[in-house]
Amino acid sequence: MGDNMKKLFILILSIVMLSGCTKDTTVNEQDSLTKYESYLNTLIEQDRYVQDSYYYDIYAILNKLEDGTTRYDIIIENPQVAMYNIEILVAESTAKRSDMVIYPCIGIFDEESYTLIPNQSNTSVGYIEAICLSGVTTVEEPVLNILVTWKDYAKLTTTREFIKLFPSYPVEEVEENTEEEIVEEE
Repeated sequence: MGDNMKKLFILILSIVMLSGCTKDTTVNEQDSLTKYESYLNTLIEQDRYVQDSYYYDIYAILNKLEDGTTRYDIIIENPQVAMYNIEILVAESTAKRSDMVIYPCIGIFDEESYTLIPNQSNTSVGYIEAICLSGVTTVEEPVLNILVTWKDYAKLTTTREFIKLFPSYPVEEVEENTEEEIVEEE
């Protein structure tokens, strides 16, 4: 085989290998998008929600941004069971299938998986302490619908919860006048 033939063979092999990687990536992205759309449709159609979970603590807070929009943060922490391959999608209760919005999610498009285990945190092996998802909305006090799914230790059983949260703004602490402050004012 001549040098030109070897170069041509390597070039063709490289193109085939690269196009194979591109196809796998495209398929994975399409699978993730299909899963996201399926989860969103399920979340929109769902009519039975709980406001908390037996398996973990979940809460949300709101913060007003300078541009007049509102940021919401959803925190999931303090797991009571081992939760592997966690997937979460958050959508406002006013969400529609036709929305051209990507709502906050975790574990759906990510290559890595997320794991919460009671009393354990070791990021080098993928055990995290808490999960925080954030989104921005024009609604001043949004109602948030949340889908949380995870697998058990054996990764055989999938648990799915639908949670509805009514987040609020943090209560600002009111400074109380102490006797010293009153004396100083006089």
